Order: sequence, then structure tokens, then C-alpha cells
Amino acid sequence: MTKDNEPSEEALAELYSKRKAAHLAPVSIKRKLLEKQTSHKTTTAIFNRISYVAVAASTLLLISIIMFRNVQFNKPQIAYQSVEIHSLSNAKDLSSEGIRNRYAQHYKDYLNQRKTYAQHHQKRAVLSVTDNIWRLKTCDAEVMQLSEQLISALTNLQQIDMQLNSGDVVEIAFDQSGIILGIQRSHTPLSC
Repeated sequence: MTKDNEPSEEALAELYSKRKAAHLAPVSIKRKLLEKQTSHKTTTAIFNRISYVAVAASTLLLISIIMFRNVQFNKPQIAYQSVEIHSLSNAKDLSSEGIRNRYAQHYKDYLNQRKTYAQHHQKRAVLSVTDNIWRLKTCDAEVMQLSEQLISALTNLQQIDMQLNSGDVVEIAFDQSGIILGIQRSHTPLSC
């Protein structure tokens, strides 16, 4: 014992050893405790393994979903627009009788089918005329340049308003195949 009447650590350890040796636990209790300890360890280990696998699988699933969404949203959205180019081989062919007859026949066929077909679709555009070059710009930023031959052919068929000026809003009539059937002044303003 120390000066303050407190037992020292060594004395306490010696007393504990004596008491433990005097009162031994039965073997059956020791066996039960050991079995319980080992069975608890196996179920805990199995549960830990299952939880690790579940966390890994959910993390992999989350990463794959994020990658799939990023790939899907980062694809460039491509919009295709069809533009028909109208031209004839040269101006000499336009004045020939065969070309006039062919256009006159097409126009007659068009008038005959007008009741059943009508026009396929219309677009509104702003007309820009510079150096006798007609350009039509739609709200879709589609620019169509009309050839002189097309303007002449539509003039002969009386399907174009020749009183149009640069900056006027026009309506362009197309058939099913995208061929321009006529260009007329629009009375409603173009709003994009």
C-alpha cells in the first residue's frame, strides 16, 4: 500500500489473479461463449460482404446512368433542311419553243390537279433583291437563291408577283417534292 492508503496497481492485479483462480467458470459456459462469439463473427462477416457488394453495385449503376445521360445529352442535334435548286442549262433553252410548251403543259396539269392536290405547304420569307439576284430568307435561317430561269418561268406561268421589292414578306408555295409553285406577297408580317 502507498502512503495515502490506496492499493497499488500491482497489488490490485495480484488480488484479481487470486480471486480468478479461486472461482473458475464451468467449461460449458466457456464453450457457449466461444460458440456464440464465432457464430456472431460469421454472420457479421457475411452481412459486411453483402453490404460491400451492394454499395459497389449501386455505385456502378449510378456511374453508368450518369455516363449514359451525358452521352445522350451531348449528342449534337442535327437538323436537316431540304433546299431545291432550280435552274435550266442556259438562257437559250428557256426561249425555245419546247421549253415553253413543257412549262405550259406542266402548268395545265397543275391547274387540273389543283382541286385534288392543292399546294403541299407554304413558307413565309423575307425577300432580298441585290443586282437582280433574288434571295428568300425564312425564319429557320434557310436562304434560298432563285435563279433567273426560275423567275422567268414563274413569270410566264403568272405565279410570281413582279411588283415585289427588297424587304417584302412573301409566301412561297411548294408541291410535295419541294418544287416552288409560286411566290406571292404576304399581307401578314413575318414574326420569327
